[in-house]
Amino acid sequence: MVKRFRWPLALLLCGALALATVATGCDTATTEAREFMEQGDVILSGLGLKIDSMFEGAWGLSNEIAEGKIASGSRYESAAVFVSADNDEYKRQLDNAKGEFEKILKLDGMDDYAEYAQLRLDSIENAYRFSDALSATLDDISGVVVRIESGELAGGEAIATELDQVLLVLQEKDKEISAEAAALLGKAGKLKEDKEL
Repeated sequence: MVKRFRWPLALLLCGALALATVATGCDTATTEAREFMEQGDVILSGLGLKIDSMFEGAWGLSNEIAEGKIASGSRYESAAVFVSADNDEYKRQLDNAKGEFEKILKLDGMDDYAEYAQLRLDSIENAYRFSDALSATLDDISGVVVRIESGELAGGEAIATELDQVLLVLQEKDKEISAEAAALLGKAGKLKEDKEL
């Protein structure tokens, strides 16, 4: 089986951007912008465990299939429902964070906060790609199970090879998504520090 590793997106999307905030002399719009920014950042910082759970779930499903514990479509559907539910919750949380940053864009005169919000919105759009990649991986794993159930694919080594290919695609997508996440996180962190947001 492909070697499992910690999903870097969990670190890059949710990395700490907490820096000292100057709270004196703020007007209402600035206070609102800061509150929306902090709430959006808090939501994103809580996604690390969900990403880890989904990542572990995909590998766990693959291992169970390779070990012969899951050999039917119905058994796979029952086992995969938890990973799918985590993915749905992950998307819901991204939607919530997106809503917070979009509120900043509606405020007048908050150019620095708006710039930060746009960087975080770009990060969120990038993070949705993880959800899409995971869904595609679950579909591909399901396809392997269908082939096992039909008798088209048999033997532990052949099954493990097929699953390795599926997981390798996920790893390649991870590299791409994580590279973009790192760049966006760096820009957002620098802006937050430079502008003392």
